[in-house]
Amino acid sequence: MPLTHRYHQYCKARTAEIYSQDIELVRKYLTKPEQVLFYRMPVADQRHSLDVAGHLLAQLKKGQSTEKTNDIVTVALLHDTGKTAAPFSLPGRGLYVVLKKIFHPLPWLWTGLTGLGKHPKSNLWLRNLYVMQHHARIGAELLKEIATRPAVVKMVAKHGDPSAFPNSPEFLLFTDLDRVN
Repeated sequence: MPLTHRYHQYCKARTAEIYSQDIELVRKYLTKPEQVLFYRMPVADQRHSLDVAGHLLAQLKKGQSTEKTNDIVTVALLHDTGKTAAPFSLPGRGLYVVLKKIFHPLPWLWTGLTGLGKHPKSNLWLRNLYVMQHHARIGAELLKEIATRPAVVKMVAKHGDPSAFPNSPEFLLFTDLDRVN
């Protein structure tokens, strides 16, 4: 993803707001415990998740089974809840994106660097890197703790990997929308 697109996302996140129709969407698709997790996210992450869910609903075919729609919209709303495990500022997230872009060609170095923050009492900067890198798995663990549907937990855990559910057009659509929103 080009850094210019990431810059646009950063600017959008700085001015993020939540509206009454967004609150209704959250109430419609999330259980009370899931709503608590959703509202723990910073407003910018809530806005991103709501945008992904809104675009997803607009593109899903009419007549789709309600269970599949409910699951994938729930995934869209909760996929970034794992990021709440560390207090990463918006500029810090921007720096994370730049560092990931730089170190991506050296996966052994990136894995080593982000792994240094695994312990919750690690240096805050290293902890933030770890949480950003592993937020999908962390989010899935949080959702499992509140008895979220297993299909949702599995998709949240793998939401950065479009190949995780190759036979699910809904999941593939979600991953595309997550990447561009």
